[in-house]
Amino acid sequence: MKLQGLSKKQIRKIAQELPQNDKVIALADFLGITSDEIEESRYGEFVTSEGDYRVLSEEEADEAVKVEILDSLWAFRTDFIFNFMIIKTNPNVLKAIQQMQESLSEDANDIMKALVGENIDELVNEAVSSAGRGHFLSSYDGEENESGGFFIYRTN
Repeated sequence: MKLQGLSKKQIRKIAQELPQNDKVIALADFLGITSDEIEESRYGEFVTSEGDYRVLSEEEADEAVKVEILDSLWAFRTDFIFNFMIIKTNPNVLKAIQQMQESLSEDANDIMKALVGENIDELVNEAVSSAGRGHFLSSYDGEENESGGFFIYRTN
């Protein structure tokens, strides 16, 4: 298939329509096993005797990391979030936000999103730049690996 002359949008659409088979091949190559040893779970992850994995294209990984970060803002260091808040105030507010995070845990997430507001993309970019996508997408070891044009994250 010739991709030359196609727009980025057209290439992304083609990539999204690639069969899961290509992801299985990439994972098998990465793990040094055969594709017969890989099962796709109902959650879009792949299960092997080596563990469970997410196999994502660049676009899918970027989208998935943003979702993970937005779902876990409540757990970010308060001083990191403070750098992206739309309203900057005094250091006492920082302590109050930290206490709120500690007492509300996951329930503080919507408040944290509101405090960051329009700076959310900047926060996501800085978080990924600082820690890498693997930190957020690989719950097993925080690593991002690449094989066959896909990014591989171990989840279990």
